[in-house]
Amino acid sequence: MKPRSGSIEQTGFRFDMTHITPYDLIVQGKPARMWRGGSGDPLILIHGGVGDAELHWDANFEALAQHCDVIAPDLPASPQK
Repeated sequence: MKPRSGSIEQTGFRFDMTHITPYDLIVQGKPARMWRGGSGDPLILIHGGVGDAELHWDANFEALAQHCDVIAPDLPASPQK
């Protein structure tokens, strides 16, 4: 698992995401993305509907990362940026 390169602004975050890192992965030969950060008990955020994990959870990432190890994967049908 390797952090995605680029600054916070380049990855499209709307908030100061100092504790959340985006990761680009290959899962079963296909590109995938997840965000992870914080410390403590793991908390997996699963998004629904249209969009990706960033769209659904960016307003909550930082607050949750202060208390938990936040893991937010994009679901397989999510658009890749």
